[in-house]
Amino acid sequence: MDRDTVITRENAADLFDFLLDPDVREAGCLAALLLDDEGRVVVPIVVEDIPSPVARDDKDRAVCPLVRAAVEAGAAIAFAIGRDGPLHATDEDRDWHESLLATARAADVPVLGAWIAGGWGVRPLPRPLAEDALAG
Repeated sequence: MDRDTVITRENAADLFDFLLDPDVREAGCLAALLLDDEGRVVVPIVVEDIPSPVARDDKDRAVCPLVRAAVEAGAAIAFAIGRDGPLHATDEDRDWHESLLATARAADVPVLGAWIAGGWGVRPLPRPLAEDALAG
């Protein structure tokens, strides 16, 4: 991918896979891609050494600076949770996703989606049912 690549739900996993070293993923991390209005990456952000599990209030506090950076850049956000463990989404993953969505919604920041990244690769988190209902 080059600088002019438009990031979509279909190719974001490839960029997160490139960006996040497997050791960083398995140690626990958060990653955000801030995207301009055409979907190109403005800046990637990686926060390493995120423990698990994390209380919901702490998740909200961790996500807030990422969303604030998106607000300051006038950007949308794509989000990934790096962790070890199973390749299917866990309750902890879903809680991170809900925290991001609530924080982004309150700041009026568009969210492209969320992914989980582990030693096995990168997978999208399912879109929330409410999001699908609004889109339909």
